This record gives sequence, C-alpha cells and structure tokens, in this order.
Amino acid sequence: MLCLGLGLALAGLGVAVAVAASMRSMQGFQAVVNFPMMPMFFLSGALFPLQGLPAWLMVLTRLDPATYGIAPIRKVVLVGAGAPESAVNGLGLTLFGQQLAIPVEAGITLLFGITLVGLGVLSLHRLE
Repeated sequence: MLCLGLGLALAGLGVAVAVAASMRSMQGFQAVVNFPMMPMFFLSGALFPLQGLPAWLMVLTRLDPATYGIAPIRKVVLVGAGAPESAVNGLGLTLFGQQLAIPVEAGITLLFGITLVGLGVLSLHRLE
C-alpha cells in the first residue's frame, strides 16, 4: 500500500508536469519531469538521514511529498529486518514536534498523488 501510494504520487507529478508543460517531444518531457524529481529524491531521505539537518533544509524536507512515502517504507523494512523498534522510532518523521504514524504518512502521500493525477486529468481536458 505504501509503495502504491508513493508510486501514484510520483507518477501524478510526472503527469501533471508533463501535461502542464504540453511538451511536443519525448526529450523535452524527460527534462521537465526530471527537474522536480531529482531534488525531491535527494530531499526525501532515501539516501541520507533526515536527522541533524539545518533548519532551512529541514523545512524543505517536510515540504517534499516523497519524504512522507520514504519514511514509512524505511520503518517497515527495518522492523522486518529485525532492527530494534526503539531504534526505528528514532528515525520517524516529525511534523510540528509530533512523530507521524505510518497511516498518516501514507495518507499524505496518497492525497498528494490523487491531487496531482486529478490536476493532470484536468490539464488533459483543457488541452483538447
């Protein structure tokens, strides 16, 4: 479910960006889609831990919707691999000082995905 929500969110971003830009070539489409995807990936915490970041970078990670998809996947994988739950809870994503539960993170990711797919569909109708 978590991977489905993250996949939907990132695919929705690609659809919304590509349709909004109304690209005429595949090369242009890839350039436009990769422009927001790469910063989202690096800010999501998929490669680097989110603890101990400067305040300005912490704000950017919390605005990144991919962060809310990567964090619960990390928790599930680490607990499944036998990591102590106390260590996994320390890696949890916090928002306004409160640690987010996995269903909340999955809900944020799913809502983002549904919103962007909806925007992409509206953009397709506008292009007709």
